[in-house]
Amino acid sequence: ASASDGQLGMFSKQAQVVARKKAELYDRLQMQKEELREAEQDLSEKRDKHGTKAVKVLKGPEFQRYADSLKLKAKEYKKKKGELSSIIAEKGILSRTEDILKTRHGDQSEFLASLEKSKGVQGAAQLQGQLEQVSEQTAEINEAKALTLEGISKTVQE
Repeated sequence: ASASDGQLGMFSKQAQVVARKKAELYDRLQMQKEELREAEQDLSEKRDKHGTKAVKVLKGPEFQRYADSLKLKAKEYKKKKGELSSIIAEKGILSRTEDILKTRHGDQSEFLASLEKSKGVQGAAQLQGQLEQVSEQTAEINEAKALTLEGISKTVQE
């Protein structure tokens, strides 16, 4: 009986060790579950607090489409920037040319007035200038009318 009591004692001790380890693991599991619940609650509160302000993280093909659109926009930007710089350079050249012509030939209005008087069409240049000014005003008015009609047609379509 003492041999079986010795074996029983050994198995009893092993059972106690296993039971203690099981209890420790159970306690640890409960602590981790509580930590997870608290973390989920914090996350939920933060989502509620930030609402729609939260940034959506793009993944996979959605990110690729976004990256491609950015590349296209950057390419378009560089193209437009190049066009703008060439237009600015051309403007500089033209204004310099205008300055040179003004200094070389001065004010030609006196010469033009005397030429008109000699040919019998006095005031023709002035009349031409007024005609160009009226034409510009008419073009602006027509453009405004077109925009108004466009707005009215959109309103009617809606």
